[in-house]
Amino acid sequence: MSVWDEKYVMLAVGMPLYWITVMIPHFVKAYYGARGEKNVDKVIGEPRKYFEEVAAKGTTAAAGYVRRGTAAHQNGWEAFILYLSAVVAAFGAKINPATFNNLCALALILRLVFNFCYIQGTTITSRIRSISFLAHVITCFTLHYHAYTAIIA
Repeated sequence: MSVWDEKYVMLAVGMPLYWITVMIPHFVKAYYGARGEKNVDKVIGEPRKYFEEVAAKGTTAAAGYVRRGTAAHQNGWEAFILYLSAVVAAFGAKINPATFNNLCALALILRLVFNFCYIQGTTITSRIRSISFLAHVITCFTLHYHAYTAIIA
């Protein structure tokens, strides 16, 4: 048996890693939005206003990345609540550690796929993004289901 099969490894590393996956679109947005800006004080002084202005410019590549990065970042926080509740419920119910770790890792991988596809914004990646989001939700509900079955057993 390995540590992965015996301990709740993803309880310790899963939350920080999930937070990082939520922040990745924010950093992509910041990179593309501030790239080429000569006045750094403008970006640092009021970043939300600055990025709204960049996003409003319309058809530039940077505007698209800023809009999609903002949307993916906000969606990440919305999905985090579902992930957090699933992790707390599954750990509290003491489900099998291997199952716990595998499902948490799968949720993180699906979140990364979602972010990549959202930021790319093509027709193909939009479909993959939707599938990865649905799979992420199913993964979280699977954690809830395992918690439920452990409690009633």
